[in-house]
Amino acid sequence: MKKFRNILPCLPLAFGSAMLLGSTAQAQQITNYRYWFDDETANLVNVTITATPELNAGISLNSAALSPGYHTVTVQFKDNDAHWSAPWTSEFNQKGGTLVALQYWFNDDAGNASLLPVTPTADLDLSASLDAAALPVGLHLVTLRGKDERGEWSVPYTSLMTRGGGLITGYEYWIDDQVADRVTNTIGPAGMVDLISDLPLNTPAGDHTFTVRFHDEAGEWSVPITTTVSVYVGMDELPGVGSLTVFPNPVQDQLTLRLDALNPAEYEVGVLDLLGRTVAPTVQWNVQGLSQRSWDTRSLAAGQYIIRISSQGHTANIPFTKP
Repeated sequence: MKKFRNILPCLPLAFGSAMLLGSTAQAQQITNYRYWFDDETANLVNVTITATPELNAGISLNSAALSPGYHTVTVQFKDNDAHWSAPWTSEFNQKGGTLVALQYWFNDDAGNASLLPVTPTADLDLSASLDAAALPVGLHLVTLRGKDERGEWSVPYTSLMTRGGGLITGYEYWIDDQVADRVTNTIGPAGMVDLISDLPLNTPAGDHTFTVRFHDEAGEWSVPITTTVSVYVGMDELPGVGSLTVFPNPVQDQLTLRLDALNPAEYEVGVLDLLGRTVAPTVQWNVQGLSQRSWDTRSLAAGQYIIRISSQGHTANIPFTKP
């Protein structure tokens, strides 16, 4: 999403009392500023401000009456002894006030630009589909520019994009950078991938990296995505559990727990902070064989947490992190 805006000139100015003339040894206060365009001092605008020894601000100057094109603006500041600073002059480009259309093209081919009509607005959040069907698979440039109600165009904005090859049809993953041992699977149309189910049960205890990437109908691969998974094997705290997997850790939106129970059992699972306070509802979980369960962690603040798993008088506390 890109934001396009036509605004009045905004000049970042920083003037301190040392820049103003003063007749006393005390620090001076800035009380007014005035500005005019194109050396037309007869049309200057005077603005009174709250007295301050230093002004660091982006000041909006009303240029609505100016014609499109380049102009100059001059600003002066006055202190509480009625002394004015030296004039400060800058150039700017006057645009129209309302966006009425957007234009885009690919790979610097402006001769084949396409037009996107928009509802006239001074501040546009763009979320639109750009027709890239004719482009080959791979990296491309896309350029956009806006037009105002006066017919003036903005400066072009260019960004890098990737043209994909249609629906995702497969994926592959590997553990701990062992790319040579990667596992490849297919995905049906609109299919979902349960990544934690793919984790091999013989993964050694400890923290491991898990990397996955996807390919589309054209055989193009996505950028690999890597996360961390915590594996526990043969836990004394939970007799009858062959392995326990926490994925991912650290977690962003959803935390998944996988248990490989040697015998059917009922477990009570809760999420606590480091002070022992419950931060997610405690649930009852009947496990038989290999089972998994997920928790929504989007509401958790950044910090350290514990998954507490209890069954028949035995308890295990598994740490995880929300960055």
